[in-house]
Amino acid sequence: MTATGQTDAWRAAEMLWQRWQNRTPGGALPAEIRPVTVAGAWAVQQAFTELAGPRIGWKIAASSPAGQAHIGVPGPIAGPLLAGGLRASGAGVPLTSMASAEPEIAFRLGTDLPARERPYDRETVLAAVADVLPAIDIPDSRYADVPAAGEAQLVADLACTAYVVLGEPIRQWSPGELKDRRVVLRINGEIVSEGSGADALGDPCAALVWLVDAVTRHGCGLRAGEVVITGAAAPPRPVKAGDVVTGEVAGAAPVTATIS
Repeated sequence: MTATGQTDAWRAAEMLWQRWQNRTPGGALPAEIRPVTVAGAWAVQQAFTELAGPRIGWKIAASSPAGQAHIGVPGPIAGPLLAGGLRASGAGVPLTSMASAEPEIAFRLGTDLPARERPYDRETVLAAVADVLPAIDIPDSRYADVPAAGEAQLVADLACTAYVVLGEPIRQWSPGELKDRRVVLRINGEIVSEGSGADALGDPCAALVWLVDAVTRHGCGLRAGEVVITGAAAPPRPVKAGDVVTGEVAGAAPVTATIS
């Protein structure tokens, strides 16, 4: 990328970071710095991560056709998870402008997966997994009209990263059965959404492999200890201040958060 392109990426990242700090979503980025390709968007994303980080993992947004239609993208997109957004089960989480929550299946890595052009195979990726955990994703955007932003701007915006709540590791699991695990979202004790691991790209393990490929071929490595959340395993639902949100993955202790 040219020096001008690097400057444009930083200018875009700084504008998005200011919106995040001020909690003021806005319109499209100015045309002169707006990324128009996914490759250009990754340059903005990496600059944004440097401003807002440190990074503690990665997420997949729009891992189902319904999710893709909801935010106006043609396929799944990847973005970083940041230390400032990490919460333990039972913690309070601020209400975001997107005002929604989704239950997910997460992986914690025990081995580095460095950047490279050649894709990692499923066996290598799954061998790098240390733990599987239930999670709740509380997304947000720096755009007031998320569907109108388009794929490149949403990739630049960290794939709607905000907060992730992690539960305790699942004691027993195997790669072949995670897609069949029942997943439930409760709000104030009432079931509001149901699904399974298969809702995330057909299989959370396949979603993890997709994420690793997306990240590493764009020049980023994944580090031991990082967490990957694989996308909604039950449809997202609206939340409001005061709600107690619970994500349940069969065989795991529930993970909870209170919207503050």
